[in-house]
Amino acid sequence: MRLALLVLLLAVQDLSTRFAPSRQDSITEEQAKSVCSTELKRVEWTLSESARERFKKATGVDAPARVVVYEGRANITGDGEMHVVVFAIPIAWGKEKATLGVAVAPGARMIGRAKLLDRDPVEFTKQFFGYPYDEASVERPRGDLDALLKKDDKQVRAMLAVKKAMREMVVLDEALAAKMDAGKATVDDVKAITQLFIDAEKAAPDAAFLGGRTKDFGERLAAARVMLETLEKNIKTAKAKDAAAAFRGSCQGCHGGYLGAFRRARGDAGLGNGYFRSDFDLKGDPKLDDAAEEAIAKAVRAAALLAGSK
Repeated sequence: MRLALLVLLLAVQDLSTRFAPSRQDSITEEQAKSVCSTELKRVEWTLSESARERFKKATGVDAPARVVVYEGRANITGDGEMHVVVFAIPIAWGKEKATLGVAVAPGARMIGRAKLLDRDPVEFTKQFFGYPYDEASVERPRGDLDALLKKDDKQVRAMLAVKKAMREMVVLDEALAAKMDAGKATVDDVKAITQLFIDAEKAAPDAAFLGGRTKDFGERLAAARVMLETLEKNIKTAKAKDAAAAFRGSCQGCHGGYLGAFRRARGDAGLGNGYFRSDFDLKGDPKLDDAAEEAIAKAVRAAALLAGSK
């Protein structure tokens, strides 16, 4: 079924301070089409008082009463047509300014795409392609996360240990693959990934939210760790490529069966994707200024909040 694409054009001047709704008409239809190329119809949203209060509670920033919207139809993620809202948001950090385009599928609770509209692309925004979030985490003040991270709870520690392992593993494995292609991979490169699986394996027995599958999950982590140990032994031999392929092929066993369960459990605990912080649910970009990351992340979060307001 074809569903409407809503392209929301909202001018925001430094999300850490205030909205500037008076600038909203400076954002053009062409900018919207650079995020999602489709036929668009200009309309206007009026945000309810409850939606504005929800936004203020989560961000500490006032939302505008009205925003300009362009409406159309499109497949934003490549996974089929869905209701999507695409924002074009001016952001600022330090003396720098930019405009960020953000596509959100509120029904699926997914960021479809984020890109800088008037600057060279940055790696930081690539992670938002098909990026899931949960509404509970989006609606919590970002500062609440610090208290939750300190919570003395075995299941919470298990969630965070596995999340940390998987989050860091993606970065390390990408670097390992590049080094292997260049013939420069070392045992230490593999050991760094192995240690992440050791840490996750230790935490697995406390993942009681998996019910009867807790033991199987731990066994899968152990099997992946053994594959990594095999790769360590063979990293300088002709067997390295096959060993790496075996390890990477094993990932789907957990992602297919356990990824959803972990996301639901984290969301229930208030620890899901949705805070949009580089020290938690986002991957930082060493080539991008921290303040720029923060400005982009806040804009993406604002888009998720406002997309859910209609």
